[in-house]
Amino acid sequence: LQVGFTSPNFKILEHFNDFADAEIKKVVKGAPEVVDGYFHLSDAPGLGVELDVDAAGEFPQQQARFDLWADGWEQRRPKGVR
Repeated sequence: LQVGFTSPNFKILEHFNDFADAEIKKVVKGAPEVVDGYFHLSDAPGLGVELDVDAAGEFPQQQARFDLWADGWEQRRPKGVR
């Protein structure tokens, strides 16, 4: 996002709405949000986000492998997880 905001010839950015999950919003303060179809430039220092390490500890890493050719891959759930 930061590169796109600073590049005059930047045209489009495809993204998954990974920042919409409640867990992400709890862990990443200032996570980018889409408003009216657009990301907005943050006025916070640096990249505009802050990692809450204590909150991140509540969500331990899980091993996952996503098969991009399988039906339903866009749901990005590890096998066996519903």
